Amino acid sequence: MPSTRRMAPMIYASSKCPACGAHDVMSVDMTLVGSALAFSFCTMCEWKGWEREGKVLSLSSVLSLVAAP
Repeated sequence: MPSTRRMAPMIYASSKCPACGAHDVMSVDMTLVGSALAFSFCTMCEWKGWEREGKVLSLSSVLSLVAAP
């Protein structure tokens, strides 16, 4: 039986990539362990980043959130 949950749409961000300056940055908003997060990535240079409440998170911080009991 297929899921009835809809995926959040990908959003092209208006900001430039912090690594290469391209405007081809995509952002996906999600809720992870009760906390709103945004994952952004550049389709030109493959830069990736996480953000929560306007603050940049490292990948290890995001993984710690997932692993927390």
